[in-house]
Amino acid sequence: MGLTVPPVGLGVTLSPPVVTVMRGEAATLTCHFNVLSKRYGVHWFRMDRPLTPSPRYVRLEKNHSSSLLITEAAPEDSGKYYCEVTVPLKDPVRSNGTLLTVLVSMWLSSLVTDAEIITSA
Repeated sequence: MGLTVPPVGLGVTLSPPVVTVMRGEAATLTCHFNVLSKRYGVHWFRMDRPLTPSPRYVRLEKNHSSSLLITEAAPEDSGKYYCEVTVPLKDPVRSNGTLLTVLVSMWLSSLVTDAEIITSA
């Protein structure tokens, strides 16, 4: 039986929790993790599916973090993003999610701001 266990002490977080950009702007999501192994992998997901490679997606990795830069964001990029860290012989650990919203016009931007004020009250 191929029993695996989660890596002890492996923490994975994605920040910020919410990102809102206008169409055509860049969005950056950063996955932070602590892993003792030098052999690990970082995988990105959008809406629970592996992120499809695109010239607009740029991945940068440095010092136990992986950033996903989405250049020229489009409305179809909107959704919940996750990063997942894998270590050999261990179960993968998935981050909390980041909700990306790509707005088409400033009018929609004011609606989002109003909604945030209402839900914060």
